[in-house]
Amino acid sequence: MSRNIPVPVKRQLRQESFFGCAACGSPILEYHHIIPWAEDNHNDPEHMIALCPTHHRELGKMPRSKSYALKQNPHNQVHGFIKGCLGTEAHIDRFVVGSNTYINTPVIFSYFEQPIISYRIEDGQFLLSIYLPDRELWPSLRIVDNEMLVNRGHLWDFEFRTNYLKVHREDETFFEIDIRNDTARVAGTMLLGDVVVKFDDRSTNLDGGRIRDSIFESCGTGISLGDRGTKVHWPTYAMLIPQPYFERNIRR
Repeated sequence: MSRNIPVPVKRQLRQESFFGCAACGSPILEYHHIIPWAEDNHNDPEHMIALCPTHHRELGKMPRSKSYALKQNPHNQVHGFIKGCLGTEAHIDRFVVGSNTYINTPVIFSYFEQPIISYRIEDGQFLLSIYLPDRELWPSLRIVDNEMLVNRGHLWDFEFRTNYLKVHREDETFFEIDIRNDTARVAGTMLLGDVVVKFDDRSTNLDGGRIRDSIFESCGTGISLGDRGTKVHWPTYAMLIPQPYFERNIRR
């Protein structure tokens, strides 16, 4: 038995902990052997648990019963969402999204006048914002100035490391963000209304129409999907009837 934990075992542990530390919900995870490796060389998920580095150290010194109790009632199961922060100290001066490069272009991609991928620089810090909607345009992933909130409903897998995020939903929607270097990279597939949008290393595909290997520099918005002059308003529970609506003939 190798001490390297198999990928399917890690995924199973992430899924059962609802993609966060069982104790506190942090999305930065390690994998704890409740029955220690030194006692029994195993990678049995029944006797392992997903924890953040801090709680990994703490629970290793506590009775096993506490780990088993947390395994049965993880933090994110109670709260229903995942929180984290992407904060970066890297000097990022460009985005690569769907094989296209964006330089000094604060809105990379928008949908009916609402930013889907955008960023800004404040006091030298790179701040990323992303809105990844589900089929009803509610947020399944929302990042505002690097602060992340993920709805765990319909998630199949979720991987988070310092300045790296990868999200998979059951409907095969996924999103990957890498801001570990001086060039930020984003890839993903999503459904916006009836349009399938795909960003990969070959092109940006908008329901069959492709844009590839282009450079957008000093533009207000790189790519905009939707009728000009019409703005979508995302659904919120502050609405009398929570649902998206489209405001037409807005002034630009």
